[in-house]
Amino acid sequence: MSPRRLVLHGASHSTEIDDDDLPESFYFSPRLLSAFSAKHRDKQPLEQHHRRLLQMASAAIPIIHRYDVNGERRTSEVGSPPTMMSATSPKRPLDESHTPKLLKIHDGNIMRNVSATNLVHDLHETKTAPTSIDAPSALPEARVLCLYTGGTIGMRSHDGVYSPQAGYLPAVLRTIPPLNDTAFIEKNFSSSPVKPYSLPPVRLMKKRVVYWIVEYEPLLDSCDMTFDDWIRVATDIRKAYHNYDGFVVLHGTDTLAYTASALSFMMENLGKPVIITGSQIPVAEVRSDGMENLIGALIIAGNFDIPEVCVYFNNKLMRGNRTIKLDNSALEAFDSPNMQPLARMAIKIQVNYDSIFRSTNINPFTVHDNLCRDVGLLRIFPSMSIESVRAFLQPPTKGVILQTFGAGNMPTKRKDIIDALKEAIARGCLVVNCSQCLKGQVDVNYATGKILYDIGVIPGSDMTSEAAMAKMCYVLGKDEWDHETKRMMLQTNLRGEMTVTNEAIGTRELDIIPHIAKCLRLSSGNEVQLIRDTILPPLFCNAAKTNKPEILKKIKGLDVSLRLPKVNLLTAVSMMVSFNGVDLSAALKSTQRDRFAHNGIVTAAANIDFLNSCSSHLMLNNKKIN
Repeated sequence: MSPRRLVLHGASHSTEIDDDDLPESFYFSPRLLSAFSAKHRDKQPLEQHHRRLLQMASAAIPIIHRYDVNGERRTSEVGSPPTMMSATSPKRPLDESHTPKLLKIHDGNIMRNVSATNLVHDLHETKTAPTSIDAPSALPEARVLCLYTGGTIGMRSHDGVYSPQAGYLPAVLRTIPPLNDTAFIEKNFSSSPVKPYSLPPVRLMKKRVVYWIVEYEPLLDSCDMTFDDWIRVATDIRKAYHNYDGFVVLHGTDTLAYTASALSFMMENLGKPVIITGSQIPVAEVRSDGMENLIGALIIAGNFDIPEVCVYFNNKLMRGNRTIKLDNSALEAFDSPNMQPLARMAIKIQVNYDSIFRSTNINPFTVHDNLCRDVGLLRIFPSMSIESVRAFLQPPTKGVILQTFGAGNMPTKRKDIIDALKEAIARGCLVVNCSQCLKGQVDVNYATGKILYDIGVIPGSDMTSEAAMAKMCYVLGKDEWDHETKRMMLQTNLRGEMTVTNEAIGTRELDIIPHIAKCLRLSSGNEVQLIRDTILPPLFCNAAKTNKPEILKKIKGLDVSLRLPKVNLLTAVSMMVSFNGVDLSAALKSTQRDRFAHNGIVTAAANIDFLNSCSSHLMLNNKKIN
């Protein structure tokens, strides 16, 4: 991207400033002064710059002139985002080919510029539809934010050729009854500054999905997506995170799997569903998979406790970092070759709750936006030139995804390639070994695979190449981690992206299930799983009740649902907070919710509020409070 300068025009003179001197909200606030509020200045180290800018701006609303290296001037008023650089991040773009984007929304009449921050303000101005108290037949609302980046799903046919058209998708969705209940919107949101969309009531769903669509400008073919676009989407979700129950990202299919993997790592401690979808046929066509994909994604995002970045396509919900694009012409374009779908849309929605990956800590949601670009995919093939391998491994390469044969095998007679990899690893380059096969995982028990392991290549298990690449960019971007920590994290299952078979979970004390199965002469996997799901949750809750954190900590790595459908529908974490002296740091899956949609922290807070309302005296023992 070409370097640029800014000129800020005041009442009497002009001053050149750098993009980084402007606060983030400068581009988004409808009023200039709100961008320089005392609250914002307290967060910035450049207080003198802010005071100087505020003095200059107090006389008149300024106009920003942007000049590129050729001297061409581009002008934009304060209150609308600039056209030359993304306003959401104070950092320079990572990719020179990145196209900065505006964010637009259809307010019911026209398309207008908006920001994630201003959208939150508009949402606060939007009243909720009548609740069950006011109207007993009304369903509670689930609020979903839908971010449209581009792709086939929103294209329009021109002379038989599909092409993107700005503003078309948000406008046409208002006219499609399955995607917008016009009568409901007019009745309940007629005075809202931004009219939302609403799905009609869906059978067996306990909430009505009300959603807002924001569109990025320019719309991109997914082939043009960059790291900066991933950061932009993740940052916008972070800004609006606390105001929505879930999020949907509409995306082109070509690089959708890369975006899903990247967002899954960037979004740390995620507690809400982020569903990425697209289509092979535009949503407005008579015969379209776009409508079904969008409806399914909205239903999942608004009604289900699945706090993951997922891909929804052709009636299947898949973990984002386990997904690959399998077919460029079929409606079943995506698949998760090494993992069963998290949910399937049949007559009923079948959710595999045991497979949901949940955060194991109670830290707040955040976005890690520092991604390393110095990574690459190196695919091994017969008679490969050593010169090309050496050139590939030269600095500034810091991370390599090595795509090898079969179960992670390398030609043992290619000592030249082995030596080149060994030299790169010695200078600090991280190398992960992934299989070229769609199914299966890397096995270091083969001699042809162990030779890589012995020189320091990290086994990639059954990660897809998209997930391995995104994980490498994420891990290398963790500047606070040293080299050994980064190596360890690449071998750790961070977001459910890989199967870890050698992880010492330490559950021998709980190995009673095989013995029970043997006594009952059970042989099928489904029967054993049924016994496991029936017996283990009460054992876990008993460990929580009796305060045995050593058992609770051992099962953090187990994919076991802690819901108790036959007891009291509470989770183990909910049980923990109901008894005295239980260490919450041993919480299993703190984001998991009980039948009341509460997690353990909410239950604990509710207990305290209840005691306070009864004028009870709260006594603390001498145990350390985390």
